[in-house]
Amino acid sequence: LPRAPPPMALRAGVALMVVPLCAALLGPAGPRAGAARGDGVRLHAAVPESVSPAARAMLVSPTTGREMSLDMALRPLPKTYILAFMTHFGDLSSWEYAQQLAFHLPELRASGVGLLAVGIGTAGAATKFAECTGLDLDCILADPTGEAYKALGFNSGVLSKAPVSPYARLALMLAGIGSEGTIREVIRGYVGKPQEEKWLRDTIRIVDSSRFDTIGTGYTRPFELATLRLQNMVEILPLWGELVPDADLVTQQGGTYVVVDGRVVLEHADSGILRYAPLPATLAAAGLAVPRKA
Repeated sequence: LPRAPPPMALRAGVALMVVPLCAALLGPAGPRAGAARGDGVRLHAAVPESVSPAARAMLVSPTTGREMSLDMALRPLPKTYILAFMTHFGDLSSWEYAQQLAFHLPELRASGVGLLAVGIGTAGAATKFAECTGLDLDCILADPTGEAYKALGFNSGVLSKAPVSPYARLALMLAGIGSEGTIREVIRGYVGKPQEEKWLRDTIRIVDSSRFDTIGTGYTRPFELATLRLQNMVEILPLWGELVPDADLVTQQGGTYVVVDGRVVLEHADSGILRYAPLPATLAAAGLAVPRKA
């Protein structure tokens, strides 16, 4: 039977979605091309210097079940591409990020921009993740052990070296401890923001998204983003045992690179939960006019 998340993680997750914590409103948001790593191993030109530490990390294709290095995975991509290292396949951050990427994927492809999204977990988890979020499975690779994330030095979460339960560490991060900007991001889901997030209209299913039009259009309405996050949490919990990797990786954060002609033009490291790369800046760095706001 699928294993359910521990009660502490459940309570913290519900609190994150339902109780707008009104503290810690402030807090900052969380390259050149290279042909060889420091160990002298020659890499393909598609691998920029910033990404080269993870070039030999072994990933798994959920479509074929075969292993491949990140170096090999990048070779077929066009000269401009987005390389997104999402969090694990059962994480609120990765679901929300993938839903936005899925919404913009037709624009990316029409503009000749490639996308490779790496997530932490098994190939089976990646398949279920794609089914739930709508992101094309062909764009996804699985990192079962977080090898690439460790090589790139991404944030491993609060107290990652301490002899503390991973779920206790996750609960702390959900409360904003050791997860810079998370509480502010949670509150933003409740109060809205001036920029419109059109992907929400296509993604919200738990209620009729047109109901938000009664309080205006052309911006992200109060509770609109929070509703999407509640929907994601409701869908994730029954699948927790299927989606979540080794418990030690539940707090591992990711990052995003935008690469043009072998050069990193945007690099973002997640500072905490829900602090993935902002889509408007990511799409703009890839050369998109962003006709639909992220």
